[in-house]
Amino acid sequence: MIVDNKTWKFKIALYEENTYHTEILGTFLYYCRENNIKVDYYNDSDQSYFYEHYVKLFNMNIIRYKNVELLDRVDEYKYILVGTMGKISKIETAFYTNLDKFICIFHNYDDQNGNDITNPDIKKLVMTPLNKTIGSFILPIFSPQIVTDRKMGKTITLVGRFKSREWTHIMPLVDSGYSIQIITRRAKMVPKTLAEFKHPNVKVFLKRNADDMMRIINKSNYLLCLTDYNSWYYKDRLSGIIALSFNYGVPLLMPKLLNEIYGFDCVVEYDTYMEIPNIIENTNYDNIVKLLNKTTGDIIRNNNVILNNIFI
Repeated sequence: MIVDNKTWKFKIALYEENTYHTEILGTFLYYCRENNIKVDYYNDSDQSYFYEHYVKLFNMNIIRYKNVELLDRVDEYKYILVGTMGKISKIETAFYTNLDKFICIFHNYDDQNGNDITNPDIKKLVMTPLNKTIGSFILPIFSPQIVTDRKMGKTITLVGRFKSREWTHIMPLVDSGYSIQIITRRAKMVPKTLAEFKHPNVKVFLKRNADDMMRIINKSNYLLCLTDYNSWYYKDRLSGIIALSFNYGVPLLMPKLLNEIYGFDCVVEYDTYMEIPNIIENTNYDNIVKLLNKTTGDIIRNNNVILNNIFI
């Protein structure tokens, strides 16, 4: 049900210059819907079509504008949320003359990009506890359409870039009879050896929009987080598959070392890829699903505390 526009508390703009990072929109759209906040969206191009996905998911009426159009409309908004702080080149003049309106999201240290982020008028949010020194930490989680009848099976999905990863780590799962689904934005994010690998239990999905990706994920029994210790996910940024697990209620297989950063009790930890099949076989799947749903609610409540203090 679309909220009656007579009930808006105030109006905000969501701004993103990238063709990516739009997946975090769901957290803020859900919050705004639940708090009767009017939203306009500024983005020239989204390669994943998350805007369309979330508009349908939350049944919201949101007008989309070109990035530069915000320059003439800044005064209409109480707040302007910048989805990637390092990308404000098209509105830079408006940004520095209206600092008190802006809420900026830092995905990693590079997003500082020479900007004076120490200014107290700039409200700052970060997506991982690794960056808590920059600003307030929230996870990009919204209330999912929880699949209460999700059952254990042998379909595992991976999402992201695999160019620098040793993808053959999935072979113990393939050899144990698991079906592996790999979703990635571009062909160049998949190493040639994986692209040419032929096996009936391994499927690679390229250039899928958000709706397609969610359909694939919702047919999965687990999501698999592949993060090498030397990767940036241990240094300054969030692995997006963590948010996908919570937002769509699919249990996550997660490196134990990475979970030392987050402390989730609703994931299935592993030390080595070889041991994953045995760990899965000895996991109470129903309990993990219940824990995941409970933790999702806890995260959303914590996010709301932070957002309530920002959207005042």
